[in-house]
Amino acid sequence: MYYRWVTTIADHYRIPIQRYRCPSCGKTFSLLPNFIAPWQRFHTGLREKALRLRFEDGLSWREIARQVGKRNDASWVNVQLWGRRALALLALLSEILLRELSRWRPGMDATWLWHRGLDGIPGQWLRVMVLTEILRDIVEKKSAPSGKAARPFMAFLNLYLNNRGLAVWL
Repeated sequence: MYYRWVTTIADHYRIPIQRYRCPSCGKTFSLLPNFIAPWQRFHTGLREKALRLRFEDGLSWREIARQVGKRNDASWVNVQLWGRRALALLALLSEILLRELSRWRPGMDATWLWHRGLDGIPGQWLRVMVLTEILRDIVEKKSAPSGKAARPFMAFLNLYLNNRGLAVWL
């Protein structure tokens, strides 16, 4: 076991990370919680808030850094890197989410989106948000007890896609 720092919007926390060794090959690996991505020290909820402020509210990177980085060290450069990474992944995520939705509900494809007006959503960000919400509703209704609070969408996607063998981290 080792410890790692995680930065949230309010504070810094030192959390334990469990290490395991593969019995067949001998390699070690760490089991990270779903609220932290590999090689990231910032909490997924903090990064999600920053991306929402940019893509939904249209704030500048510097203004976002002032809002989310008040009590931590998230600079506008960090925030801008999160945005660039998210933009690079949005088209891929849109395709993956459509494929996953059609796996859970046959018939949910590009035609299904078109009939519901979701193909006309401006921008990939909003499309990924809508597709994620639909998928999360389907998955969590099947697996989670009712009344349980939903995870932030980035934490849900990181966990869901990783469990499906798709190494896409937001």
